[in-house]
Amino acid sequence: SYLAKVAEQLQYLDIRLSSGCSNDALLTEYVKFTVEGIVNEDSLLEVEAMKSLGDVYLKRGRETRDTSCLTKAAALYSTALARCDWYQGTVPLIHRLLYTAKVRQQTETGNQVSKLRRQAQLLGDFPVTSADTDVIADVTGQQFISPSEFIARQAPGKATTPDYRSYEQHLATGERALADGNMDLAELKIASALKLIHDPNKPDRRKEVECLHRLGDVYVQRGKRTKEGGKFTQAAALYNAAMARTDDKTDALMKRLQDTEGSFLQYTANVRSEPTSYDVATRHKKQLDDMRSRVKSQLETIDQEHNPYQYDEDDLSMKEVEAERAEAVKVLFKTIAKERQVFI
Repeated sequence: SYLAKVAEQLQYLDIRLSSGCSNDALLTEYVKFTVEGIVNEDSLLEVEAMKSLGDVYLKRGRETRDTSCLTKAAALYSTALARCDWYQGTVPLIHRLLYTAKVRQQTETGNQVSKLRRQAQLLGDFPVTSADTDVIADVTGQQFISPSEFIARQAPGKATTPDYRSYEQHLATGERALADGNMDLAELKIASALKLIHDPNKPDRRKEVECLHRLGDVYVQRGKRTKEGGKFTQAAALYNAAMARTDDKTDALMKRLQDTEGSFLQYTANVRSEPTSYDVATRHKKQLDDMRSRVKSQLETIDQEHNPYQYDEDDLSMKEVEAERAEAVKVLFKTIAKERQVFI
């Protein structure tokens, strides 16, 4: 099947990552898969490759305690989440985002190992996943699966009955902790509530939206405290994940996203700005989509009108056509640059 084919493509690299292969070599290979997914409009391959790229940076960040690597990992997970249009693919990405944020926090405070172990004992079997079993296994004592294994295990499993009573208790405790300013406890309890009602075979969208919404609120408050842009990025990713699961609270979630944008500018760049309205943001996105469509059409036209590959390698016409193609691409790039300047 197609899922098995993609899993097979990534399996070899997953094994190399787990065996301690050079991160630089793996980055190159995962980038190739990402580019292949983009070129072939293969969203599954693109998302899984970006997720694996994030795993490489997460591993490097934990080993070197370099927070810039953790920032790159979070950005890759967020991008993959934005492009993932199937539910089961979003779950491990959200888990990765939450885990990366925890690792970053512990790295910055200098209490990484001890605090993560305490949180892991409280979380129990909360399912965080990673492509590198050694990266996280010592923190939670669970068994983790690589991206290739995750794809290969997409067959429906045995359904479990959600524990709604415990869910309400955890969520209420988390909301109280959020109101009291105890962000660690708030995240812990809300994440536990999400775990209790999460059922891939019969998801409760409304309750998942509640948890993701509240988790987004936690990261906004953390961003305001630490003035780290990454916290606001995490919050926006969680709000977007919630929006993907419902139509009922779209207005409220859009308001949260707009407020997050304003808070990001205020607390990270000391710039006070009115949040962009939803209509304006939608119009800007449409303009960008139109630009991309035009560029794609122009590139296809260039390929048709200046195709050097129709000639033999020793044919003199090939160099002439290649020169014409290069000039056409150069002109197109200049046009794109001018359009972006006007757009900005």
